Amino acid sequence: RGSFALALVLLLTGWASNGFSASKPKLLSLSYALNKTTGESIWFSSDDAPDAWTQQFFGEDASIHSLASVLPAQHKDSLIAPAPVVDLAGPQVELLGERIEAGKRIVDLRYHSPRKATFSKLTVLSPASILAATYEGRALLDIGTPWTFTIGTLPRSREAHLSLTLPPNAPLHIQVEETTFGNPDLEALGYTPWPDWAVIKPNTLDWWESNEMNSGRIYVVDNFVFPAARDE
Repeated sequence: RGSFALALVLLLTGWASNGFSASKPKLLSLSYALNKTTGESIWFSSDDAPDAWTQQFFGEDASIHSLASVLPAQHKDSLIAPAPVVDLAGPQVELLGERIEAGKRIVDLRYHSPRKATFSKLTVLSPASILAATYEGRALLDIGTPWTFTIGTLPRSREAHLSLTLPPNAPLHIQVEETTFGNPDLEALGYTPWPDWAVIKPNTLDWWESNEMNSGRIYVVDNFVFPAARDE
């Protein structure tokens, strides 16, 4: 970004602060998403349109699109713009073992979150059908296809164990979406940081719209495939 562009952003930011202050801040929405599988990353916002400060992320001709290309488990429409790829640790899913019992494939997994995710959403994609599941040794009752399991709090070890029961010879494809609070280091990426007259929009303001895409969050997605064992 050239010095002229930066000066323009600062000028517009100063103009945008008119009527807002640290004691009476403007509410703005900005989040970041990275898909480790595709290598694509985006900025997104639940605001209807960018203001003078968020315009540096979304540009003058910002438009609203689906988040599904980067966050496949989400179906919301938001302001979206390409973002720099930040080197963030992604979720890890490790196969501990598997076996066939009573004609069913039982897969034991360890899920680990190096960033200690605030929320984790694990989705088993078709064609697999989950017949039974346990989390940390406890049976889960809400089973279906496709199957999604949300973890609100991880153990202190930052890992959890799951056991999934599938039809025999069924492949297992798991998509993991992790959420943490905050934004990437904006200054390090060449953006002007949050102004003192603006704060992250409280997520409670959108609850009646069932808006799951919260502001002030970092989302990281990755996929893991465990092929069915071949017949001997």
